[in-house]
Amino acid sequence: MKTTLARALKWLLPAGAILAPAAWLAVSYGHLGWEDRVYRVGWENDPPFQQKAADGSPTGMAVELVREAAQRGGIRLEWVWRPGSSEDALRSGQVDLWPLITITNERKQFLHISDPYVQHDSCFLVRAASPYWQWQDLAHARIAHFDQPFDRRLAHKTAPDASLIAKASLKEAIDDVCGQRADAAFIDEFGAVSTLLAGPSCSGQPLRMISIPALRTRLGVGSTFAAAAVADRIREEIGSMPAGDLTRLMMRWGYFSPRNLDTMNALLSDRRRERFLTAVIGLFALLSALALFEADRIRRQRNRIRTAEQALRESEQKLRLMADNLTEMVLAYDMNRKLTFANPAVERLTGYSIADLEKEQFICWVHPDDRSRMLAHWEGLFHGRAFQDEEYRLVSKEGRMKWATASWGPILDHQGRQVGVQGSERDITERQHAEEALRESERRFRGLLESVQLVAVMIDLNGYICFCNDYALAITGWSQDEVLGHPAKGFLDPESQGKLAELIESLRQSGRPEATAEMAILTKTGGRRWIQWSTAALCDRSGRTIGFASLGADVTEHRRLQEQYVQAQKLECVGRLAGGIAHDFNNLLVVVNGYSDLVLERLHHRDPLREGVEAIRRAGQQAATLTRQLLTFGRTQVLARQPLDLNSLVRNCERMLGSLLREDIHLETVLDPHLGTVLADPGQAEQVLMNLVLNASDAMPEGGRLVIQTSNVELDEAGASRHPDASPGSFVCLRVVDSGIGMSPKVLRHIFEPFFTTKAEGKGSGLGLATVFGIVKQSDGWIEVSSEPGKGTTFEIYLPRTSVRATPAEAAEPADRMPRSSGTVLLVEDQEDVRRLTEEVLKTCGYEVLTAGDGDGALVVSRCHQGPIHLMLSDIIMPGMNGGELAQRIRSERPDIKVLFMSGYAQRPDGEEVIDPGAAWLPKPFTPRILADKVREVLEPRLSGRP
Repeated sequence: MKTTLARALKWLLPAGAILAPAAWLAVSYGHLGWEDRVYRVGWENDPPFQQKAADGSPTGMAVELVREAAQRGGIRLEWVWRPGSSEDALRSGQVDLWPLITITNERKQFLHISDPYVQHDSCFLVRAASPYWQWQDLAHARIAHFDQPFDRRLAHKTAPDASLIAKASLKEAIDDVCGQRADAAFIDEFGAVSTLLAGPSCSGQPLRMISIPALRTRLGVGSTFAAAAVADRIREEIGSMPAGDLTRLMMRWGYFSPRNLDTMNALLSDRRRERFLTAVIGLFALLSALALFEADRIRRQRNRIRTAEQALRESEQKLRLMADNLTEMVLAYDMNRKLTFANPAVERLTGYSIADLEKEQFICWVHPDDRSRMLAHWEGLFHGRAFQDEEYRLVSKEGRMKWATASWGPILDHQGRQVGVQGSERDITERQHAEEALRESERRFRGLLESVQLVAVMIDLNGYICFCNDYALAITGWSQDEVLGHPAKGFLDPESQGKLAELIESLRQSGRPEATAEMAILTKTGGRRWIQWSTAALCDRSGRTIGFASLGADVTEHRRLQEQYVQAQKLECVGRLAGGIAHDFNNLLVVVNGYSDLVLERLHHRDPLREGVEAIRRAGQQAATLTRQLLTFGRTQVLARQPLDLNSLVRNCERMLGSLLREDIHLETVLDPHLGTVLADPGQAEQVLMNLVLNASDAMPEGGRLVIQTSNVELDEAGASRHPDASPGSFVCLRVVDSGIGMSPKVLRHIFEPFFTTKAEGKGSGLGLATVFGIVKQSDGWIEVSSEPGKGTTFEIYLPRTSVRATPAEAAEPADRMPRSSGTVLLVEDQEDVRRLTEEVLKTCGYEVLTAGDGDGALVVSRCHQGPIHLMLSDIIMPGMNGGELAQRIRSERPDIKVLFMSGYAQRPDGEEVIDPGAAWLPKPFTPRILADKVREVLEPRLSGRP
């Protein structure tokens, strides 16, 4: 005995001399990076990873691993019971560590999670006789799950429309499946395999596992950021545990297959091999010491080995049993590429028997077009390179083609040497066909959307654009990269952004299939395009809304024409109203101005009353000017249209315009030498030019440049369609351009309305542009205006071109006194005051005057008068018979009678002309002198100098 102890000491002392420094270094450097204190570790009941022991203490696979790793690293832990959310416990600082937590990108923003040391797939456990074979079949089933937040989220993510049943433990969830209170239990693969291998359940009815490959989860040690170094240290210690200890800990808590061990070995870091070598050295030293013990110790060791071998054989038997029941193909080859294992699913899917496969390698069923790619993977396997989820076409022995996905990797022995390869493959033919059908449908749908001249857009539930067609990009100028993945509201004007939000909310809440709305989209250049949208909700197979699709027609041009038409209609109504008011007001001004002239003619120039009468006369003249502008706007002013050369008009006005403009405004004229002739009233045309020039001058308070330009314009159908009042043909354009302050779109919509002005009070009447509008419209033309704030304004007046050449007008020579003459005049006027004034003026000039208040009375007077009637002076608009109808009837009875019309209103309210444009006409209001001259001109053309 003493000899044995001496020999043991002889070997243990050198080993201790070697191991003591290593132990000292491990203890010394193991604390670097964290504080030497007790760290609180949270835990809950989550078997097999975390669970309560019989005495209430924490236990389980993850708990034992972390506890063992912390002991190895010299880390002191305090286990704290924290049922509920591990994430909340860490974020609130209630604990420093958590033994096992799922790694997600979202969690890494708030927590620290070490490298993974466990990986598992989730699955459904169902009764073997149930009709469910794929996890998709359970979309609407009753699913029991462990009542934990993460399990609940995974179960809901996998089957969002299923009925979830929360249970306090996995055992209760499985009992619900056995008792048919649930169709399936949602658990991890460890719990599922343990249940399957435990033997018959559900009163002798076996259970079956349905894998969910999409739910592969990796887990690591979680911690606060302050305790990150401790978590990483524990993870390193787990990675450095000897394989035997790791296997013992893992196998203690349920079935842990070689595939799981291989996966875990792949997750663990290189530090494990370092610790493994250290453990091997210690193991050799320990074995050397133990070799000196008595034979009884050797015998006990042999018994333990036999027990381990028996457990390994039983584990392999269970693994083979499970592989035989899988629907996936499972195969294994040694390094000589000889088949060592193949489950029955191989023959079912490929048609090749085990004997066939022993002669041929698995590559024999690969489609020729995929063979070179799969051969490269096959060769890489024997050099330690694994591959996952590689899809290829499989040709069965009978010649049927299928789609399969393959995952293969090397087989390593306990020393880490590769001894073979293993893999699993499954049939994905149905999924591949469905995906191809979906891609074909998408190609057809996309082709349709790209071919139609409609805007097509799709957005997700968060309002981000996930599709738009080429037509939408063409009319806006944006590119695909600038649009896709960006918020849809960023391409709408502010008003339309609210409409979009209301439309989407309406579709969500009402459940209507579609909704329509008109919204403006922004172009890349800053413009707007108005789109009439029809929007529908996009739903998945379960009816849940996943996005929205919109088709829209570009109605920008239609909207512009509609606005122009509404504006024209509005101006037409205002013009008629203005013309009617001016006509009635003119009758009053005839009396005011006429009697003012008569009184002034009879008063001595020193009479004290003369000043007041002259003030009345001036006010009347100003009122007459105002009414003429209203009549012009309303197009009820009779124009003396004649062939007119606009170049001559501009030249004649240029000197006068130069004197009206300030010195800081530069006037420039650009006149077309080949300009055509138009039909227009020279006086009214001059007023148009004056109003535009004065308006431009007011728009340049700090000076600027004013250009008057003339040109010939030819309009085709396309050019004429841009303006509702235009028609194809030949036109003359008068363009007035200033470099002033410009106008906003809001002001542009109102500039032609009477009394609208942006000038200060007392600076303008608001009739300047309204008068221009009326004159141009009455001359069969139209106006186009373009302006932007800070960029000046351009007025373009288009008048029809005529082939008649213009002749210079002759100026009339005024006389000093009212002319006297003789003859009989039939005066027809419905306004008594106007009739009395006119009668008095005519009698003063020597005429015999017959009067009537309307057309019927005039016919009676004409028939009763036996002598000749030389002239009929008649108002145009009267109650009953108008002046034109009266003239026709009088001339039928007195063919030689001459006719002179007087009115400030040359049209009926409905726009029908009542007199010949060439008839003699006296506009209201008129003065006694103008009345006398006009009557004499009609009766005695030779005396008046007219033909």
